[in-house]
Amino acid sequence: MGEERRADRQLLLYWEEAKGKRTLPSESDMKPGDLSDIWGSCFLIRINKDAKSREFRYSYLGKDLVDAYGDDFTGRDVYDTLVSMHTNNIVQKIWDVVSTRKPIVDEAEFVNASKVHVRYRQCIAPLASDGEEVDCLIGAMRWRGF
Repeated sequence: MGEERRADRQLLLYWEEAKGKRTLPSESDMKPGDLSDIWGSCFLIRINKDAKSREFRYSYLGKDLVDAYGDDFTGRDVYDTLVSMHTNNIVQKIWDVVSTRKPIVDEAEFVNASKVHVRYRQCIAPLASDGEEVDCLIGAMRWRGF
C-alpha cells in the first residue's frame, strides 16, 4: 500500500491485489496484519442469505468506527443499528456492491447514536468464499465529528 494515506484507497488497493486474476477475493484473503495501519477503521459485514430477506450483519467493527457510530454494533444487523437517513443510504450502497460485485468509494454524512454529526469517506468491497457469490463485505471508513 506504500505511500497511500487514505483508508478507503488503501483498502481498495489491497482488495485488488488480493483478488488477483479471480473475480472476487474471499474473506480469508483479508489479513488484519496486512491492514494494520487502517484495521481500526475497517468493518466486515456478513450476508445472511437464509433470512426471508437478506440481512447484513456486522461481524467486525474497528474501534474507530465504534466511536463514529457512537456504539458497538458488532453482531447486529446494519439496518437495525444505524440511525437517521444514513440507514437507507448505507443499505442501498451495500445492495449496490452485492449486485454489481464491485467496490464503491463514497463520501456522505449522518448523525450517530450519540447525536454527533459525522462526515465520512469509505470504501466497501465484496468478498466471496466461492469466488463468485458475494457472502461478505469489507469496508474502511475514516470520519470526522462536528
